[in-house]
Amino acid sequence: MQDKEKAALVNQLCREIIEKNELTLKSNVYYDYTAVIEKLYDLKEVMHDTIRIPRPEKIPKHMIWSEKPADLELDPYVFDGSMSPEEFECWQDKVFGEEPELE
Repeated sequence: MQDKEKAALVNQLCREIIEKNELTLKSNVYYDYTAVIEKLYDLKEVMHDTIRIPRPEKIPKHMIWSEKPADLELDPYVFDGSMSPEEFECWQDKVFGEEPELE
């Protein structure tokens, strides 16, 4: 499944949740609101923590690029796949005060 199809499926599932919730508001039916709210907060956190920004084509190869947004913390001791291994090593060199060797 392509990313656009997955995004469309996320939208569809959200609409279904909203529709079901609106139906319960109009009828004498209810569900475990606390559990649903907790799961929705968990989903928001997953979306925030897994967001990725692909490397723009116009960025020069010598510039370090991480797919993680700036507000998500990177750990210099753990390679998380958000940048190439070469970029990660270069970034580590910068973090630890060594001279980077990215070509």
